[in-house]
Amino acid sequence: MEGPVFPRAKHAVKDKTIVGTLSDEIMAGRYRQPMSFPSVARIVRRFGVAYQTAVKVLDELKQRGLVRIREPAAPVPSVPAKIKIRLTENSRLRLDFDGQITLGPVVYGGRAYVGVIDASTHPEFISGRGSINAMTGGTILLFR
Repeated sequence: MEGPVFPRAKHAVKDKTIVGTLSDEIMAGRYRQPMSFPSVARIVRRFGVAYQTAVKVLDELKQRGLVRIREPAAPVPSVPAKIKIRLTENSRLRLDFDGQITLGPVVYGGRAYVGVIDASTHPEFISGRGSINAMTGGTILLFR
């Protein structure tokens, strides 16, 4: 007579089933473009599993050499809050990071801007996905 199946054993079987399914799909060429492979969130939704289970599945696929896992987006750069950015007219500042940094005011075309500054608030001179929390005061950095 077999004993009861504990939740941990059920999860281990489900993990292996998901790993097998995704392995088969990789080998069949379903994910030709790297960006088409499912993220942790997509694995959670597709298979109805917990976040930790999806992470374990990706770790197993990585150990088998079937996927490479990119590091998360770069951390927000650490910049002294006293820095002030001065842009000459017709120049642009690209905020190529996730999140927000705190600086002194951003000066564009002779006008100082304070508060949250990003591509949605000032598309005329800001691009990228990051944002600046511009405070008053600071040391000037000139960009041309």
